[in-house]
Amino acid sequence: MKANSIIVMIIVGFAFGAQPLIGYAYGAKNEKRFYEIIHFDLFVISSINIGLTILLLIFAPNVIRIFMNDPIIVKEGALMLRWLSLTTTFAGIILVFTTAFQSMGKASPAFWLSFSRQGLIFGFSIAILAHFFGYTGILAAQACSDMLTLILSLIFYKVYEPHFNKEGN
Repeated sequence: MKANSIIVMIIVGFAFGAQPLIGYAYGAKNEKRFYEIIHFDLFVISSINIGLTILLLIFAPNVIRIFMNDPIIVKEGALMLRWLSLTTTFAGIILVFTTAFQSMGKASPAFWLSFSRQGLIFGFSIAILAHFFGYTGILAAQACSDMLTLILSLIFYKVYEPHFNKEGN
């Protein structure tokens, strides 16, 4: 978790760092700037996360050895780290949409995305996957939750996407 939290903190920094910019562009009804900020944030978060995910997938045992040297812990920890890091890019995209909804004053989709990823969808994912796949299902639950919440975030974005007044720009 410590190693995975490094990626998560980078995601959070970029997502929340862009939040005021998204809010300012939305409030000013500057459609071009709004979409530029969203696209740039998605690009930066995705690029960094894909690179870090590849590194963690390759070097997971080495990263775990920084914290523990027990061979069993290294083996199991590397497996856990690989499962956790698989969908951190999805988590970053979800967070960008969550902060965009917050910036637009759309509390409902922001709440449901936050609640779903670590609550509702995650709870169902862990229960169902653990039932069918045991320990591996538990490890895969966060990745499954991230994937399903990403789909939900894209649906919400399509539904709540701002429609700027062309005459006001």
